[in-house]
Amino acid sequence: MFVIFILFFVSFVGKINAEIAATSTPAPLVPVLINLSTEEREQLETILLNQNLAIKDMNQQVDAFFESKSASLKSQYETMKKAFADSLKVLTDEHEKAIKSASPTAQVADAQIRAIANNETLTTLQQNRGILQVYLGQTPEVQQELNKYAIFKRTGKMS
Repeated sequence: MFVIFILFFVSFVGKINAEIAATSTPAPLVPVLINLSTEEREQLETILLNQNLAIKDMNQQVDAFFESKSASLKSQYETMKKAFADSLKVLTDEHEKAIKSASPTAQVADAQIRAIANNETLTTLQQNRGILQVYLGQTPEVQQELNKYAIFKRTGKMS
């Protein structure tokens, strides 16, 4: 899921070209995209922007996209994908420990949010709407707790 987000963010917002990347410091967030042609980035964007694709299908199409590329690009993509998976595991593990300090109501809401976020049969739009629905259905106090423990707001200290 986060791989898709990062690819989308850099591809759609960044539009990094090789000349800029060669002179930029520090290295771009997703260097594999630098080596793609404009046409290839557009093909990738088409996959990532398709609101009708379930996350699982989107991931499969992105994997297939890179499978058809050079060995170097495939390797870069797999390395990036593994790094994000490893980072997500660390964040998830830390989140699971930290959320135990939240109120029981916040823990239930968080579990519902995590279930939606991890459901790859949903589209990104369905995930976003489902998460928002759970969040907005909470009291302001629980919303504040959810904000405090949100996995994406990690600042090195969750409590």
